Amino acid sequence: MRKLLILVVLFSNVLAFSQNGKVLSDKEYYSLQEESRRLINANIDSSYILADKIEKSNKYLHKAFALGIKSYIFQIKGDSIQSKKNYAKAVFFLNKEKNSIEKLKIQSYLINFEGLSEWKRNNYLKSLDCFEKGEKISEEIKDTFQIIKFMGNKALIKSEIGEYNSAIKITKKVLSLIDRNINQYDEKQYYSNKSTNNLHLGWYFQKKYQNDVSKKNYLDSSFFYYEKAIFYSEYSLINRINAEKSIGINFLLKDEYDKALKLLKKTLVLINEDDGDYKAEVANINYNIGCCYYFKRKRLESLAYFKKVDSLYHSNKNKVHVVNYIGSNNYQAKIYLELGNLNEANKYSKIASEEYEKNTEYLANKKNELISRISSKELQNEMLAIQKKYRSEFILGTILKSIIILFVLVLVFLLVKTYRDKKRIIAKVNLLIEESKNERNKEETIKNSEIDKKTILISGEEEDEIVKKINLVNEKQLYLKQEFNQQYLAKKLKTNTTYLSYIFNKVYGKTFSVYYNELRLDFVINEIINNKKFREYSTQAIAESAGYKNADSFTISFKKKTGLTPFQFINEIKKREFI
Repeated sequence: MRKLLILVVLFSNVLAFSQNGKVLSDKEYYSLQEESRRLINANIDSSYILADKIEKSNKYLHKAFALGIKSYIFQIKGDSIQSKKNYAKAVFFLNKEKNSIEKLKIQSYLINFEGLSEWKRNNYLKSLDCFEKGEKISEEIKDTFQIIKFMGNKALIKSEIGEYNSAIKITKKVLSLIDRNINQYDEKQYYSNKSTNNLHLGWYFQKKYQNDVSKKNYLDSSFFYYEKAIFYSEYSLINRINAEKSIGINFLLKDEYDKALKLLKKTLVLINEDDGDYKAEVANINYNIGCCYYFKRKRLESLAYFKKVDSLYHSNKNKVHVVNYIGSNNYQAKIYLELGNLNEANKYSKIASEEYEKNTEYLANKKNELISRISSKELQNEMLAIQKKYRSEFILGTILKSIIILFVLVLVFLLVKTYRDKKRIIAKVNLLIEESKNERNKEETIKNSEIDKKTILISGEEEDEIVKKINLVNEKQLYLKQEFNQQYLAKKLKTNTTYLSYIFNKVYGKTFSVYYNELRLDFVINEIINNKKFREYSTQAIAESAGYKNADSFTISFKKKTGLTPFQFINEIKKREFI
């Protein structure tokens, strides 16, 4: 009873104040009304100031409208108590007015604000009921503009509950209705409505793609409608910002990170050039730029943008920012884990987990707002995995420290004990190496001496003849045969292996095996570059085609010459051809 009495006194005071208010002309009122409604999605503070001016009017309907839009503004800012208080006042003033078409129009506006507020509170069924109720009133008074608003808002609710096909169908009807009633709009109204609804269509198709990434046509449709939203955005900077940002996100979803970065950064510049309040958009853009750099494996750049998201969240702890805040902290945890900083990884993972727990209900309805690569469950699993790794590493670290200390003590003891033995071992190894070198030099001297003796028997004409025959063998690529070796060639040329060794060293400056190994590798490289069919062969088949019996020895030789395995070399050639 006491609460009721306080409420009556409050409304009496409000009513008494209203009698001394300012008289607004219809022209002034409609101008302020239109502007406050337009700014509510771009600059809510400016919208609130205009609503404040309307509320000072001494007309009940003016006050009702002003308090209705204020109720929605308070809800946008997360203040449900003030939102509901202002809405109750709005209804109070509406009921003071006599029945009329204008009263029904303002009633539909209030119902729309109530539906929007319920939407922000995640009460989607209540919100949908409001929009359907308001649409009936607007149909009754033939208020086409408001019918279009209610239909568009119904589509938004359908999208919130995952009914994207229904949302798309309704929005296409809205666009058709706008075009059929084009004569009732001025240019600014027409362009703004077309931009907004095309923006929504782009968003619905983007969400459909995120739910089924195999359907590339959804993303194509999303691009198409975002571009149309930009085309009609001459009078709506917020629509242009959101459309360009969303196209950037589409490029991110396509893994085209450079295109995404270019557009997202351009959108940030566009926001900085305006005086509007776009904190939510700035946070989301920074988050997506951070994601681009993360997937490009540019960790430090990625961290810088995720930290900007954190800063924006701490300066305005609004639920609007919480999705990006959780995502950015999860990515920071992953980056620090990759950089080997487990303490920082655990710190950011805990922040993400705690925020997730505090906002579980809200996030359940925002599951698609994190980049589609991270589902809600995957996000939780990633955070828990990092924290579990930290705990196990901490325990393991303590054990390892103890082991290391013990190991160091033992090692010092062993080092002292083996110092003298080590000196003796080194001396002995050096002696063995020196002996081995002397032995090899002795053998080489004997071998060269024998060859020199034998080469005395080869005339210049014979050398030239053998070289011609070698060149002929090379032209026929007989070296690709698996049975090809020094004995095979000597027999083919009707000479002996000693003469061949002498000629290869003298004429080609290489041993027989080195010379033909290079020819075989050159053949393979040339075939890979110029013969697409050859690239499809297995490593074993390629090795055999070049005269190798063993794929492993072929791979070792190939990598030594090119720095790549045959498989890597083939992939590199394919990539370059594709580019």
